[in-house]
Amino acid sequence: MIVSNNFEEKYISLRKKENRLYTDEQVKWLPEIDLSNPHYKEWELRKESRNKLTKHLSSKKIKLNILEVGCGNGWLCHHLSKIPGSNVAGIDINQTELDQATRVFDHIANIEVLNV
Repeated sequence: MIVSNNFEEKYISLRKKENRLYTDEQVKWLPEIDLSNPHYKEWELRKESRNKLTKHLSSKKIKLNILEVGCGNGWLCHHLSKIPGSNVAGIDINQTELDQATRVFDHIANIEVLNV
């Protein structure tokens, strides 16, 4: 699927206005984020959801092939990759954040991010 660069430009512009673009160092630690971040409470909810999801999937005790649709900067892919026996693919149409996911998490063998 080919998406207009215009879409991504508008999307990234909006993410900037909403203070939702993070440094590579911040992405590496998500969902842990500084208390002063305007989205701190949202990230606390995401942390809770992440914990429930990884606990549930880990309890399966089987090899998992996981596809995260709309993975953005890859923070959740990173946590899903910690589940023993998991292989994680993240897809998104936002190349800017996929590039960030690659920079931050490329060293993890069982994660692959793809642009669709």
